[in-house]
Amino acid sequence: LWSSGDVVVERWEKKNMSGAKTTGTGWRSRESPLFMEESYLGGLSVIDARQALHLPCTVTGLSIHGNERTRRELIEKEMHAALKARTHAELATELLNAKVRLYDLDVFREATCHVDVGEREEDVTVHVVVEEKGAHTVSTGTFMLEGEGCLEVAWSLRNFADNAEQVRGAVSGGVNQSSGVRLDFVRPNVMGNFSLLASLVQTSKHIQRPKSLREIQQSASITLEQRDGPHAFTYEMSSRRLDGVMPLDHDTPSVGWKASDIASIKSAVRHTYTLDTRDHKQIPSSGYFLTSITECAKIFGRGADFARNETQAQWHAPVGACTVSLLGSFGFLQALGGDVSRYFDRFFLGGPLSLRGFRSRGVGPIIGASDEIRSAKGGEAMMSMAAAVSRPLPLPPNLKRLLDARFQVFANLGNNVSVDGGKSARSAFAPLFSSIRSAVGVCIIFPTALGRLEVSLSKPLLHYKEDRTATWGVALIPE
Repeated sequence: LWSSGDVVVERWEKKNMSGAKTTGTGWRSRESPLFMEESYLGGLSVIDARQALHLPCTVTGLSIHGNERTRRELIEKEMHAALKARTHAELATELLNAKVRLYDLDVFREATCHVDVGEREEDVTVHVVVEEKGAHTVSTGTFMLEGEGCLEVAWSLRNFADNAEQVRGAVSGGVNQSSGVRLDFVRPNVMGNFSLLASLVQTSKHIQRPKSLREIQQSASITLEQRDGPHAFTYEMSSRRLDGVMPLDHDTPSVGWKASDIASIKSAVRHTYTLDTRDHKQIPSSGYFLTSITECAKIFGRGADFARNETQAQWHAPVGACTVSLLGSFGFLQALGGDVSRYFDRFFLGGPLSLRGFRSRGVGPIIGASDEIRSAKGGEAMMSMAAAVSRPLPLPPNLKRLLDARFQVFANLGNNVSVDGGKSARSAFAPLFSSIRSAVGVCIIFPTALGRLEVSLSKPLLHYKEDRTATWGVALIPE
């Protein structure tokens, strides 16, 4: 009868057990199997669907089926807004939102809602049917970490106390001998609208080029994240160590390295603000994305003393058959209390979605004696900006159904600089924009179940002799 955005309105007719015909209107989502049925009494033969959207309704009952290991109260909480709906349009919208929230709990394989007529003309009852995931899950996956291919084996225990909590573990290893172990505990609906995530992590990341280094970290953290909001709050305590900077025949670091770079402790609180309206996380054609991460360290008087912020933004808009995209990233690190910045807290620049045309960690301050291979030491101020135009590849229909690839033309620029100890991060603005690196190129982007796969061909335009440029690039970027 009528459609608007995600919801399609349909007329239906059926017979009851006595053979009498009943007519009504149904609401069906284009993007999901959710179906809501409305019965209108009184023998109406024609219903104006546009007006039907605004007809009043009152939810008088809620039934839940299939929740063998999940408490009814948990599902009722996700349905709370729908039960307060006052019109059929509001009910349709809130049931769609409730379905998304139920899936976000990550304990249901399927969740469907049905709406039936009540005793009075305006009364309706809502029926929720869920299918729970298994209590145990073992999975494997691959990902790229700064150009290194990694394999991960993960295990999860779900819903063991009937509150949608999870215990998750993961072990990963890379082709360059990087490794990681992670243990998480997740509990939704803590302190109202927040989810709790507690994590123990140990990583050993091998940086092969330009000089072999190994970053070793052990951390414990606890995060409270809004389920329906943009905020997340984290406290983290971590121990960091850098191997490979000590010459084999010396007890002191190589030229330029400081003891604070080699080993340090971080005790920090972090606030993350995220807004995401993109229509697709891997190949968006409309919407915007914004995330800002602000961190303050030396909490409880322990470890490095600094303030740090990194902000990333994306904007995408369709123009005919093409998509125009603008991307930017800015970061500043300010040492406080007479302290100096640490290697693990600085910014590194280069690589896909960072600065194409340059290798991973290929732009920025370097360290080491002039007669040896020098390593990237990171900078206290970083920025990158990019503009791109993309469009779907002209593939045959049969192939296009299997491979939704896009061709993209891009231009990007950026820089990564040091700020001398004690100076304000504001003093980095001039050098940050006076020694710009830039590149142009083309790439093909493939959305996959593992993330965004891209193959790029770049031409660096502005670069310096200490930079590590790259003509070809292949990356798998998790989303």
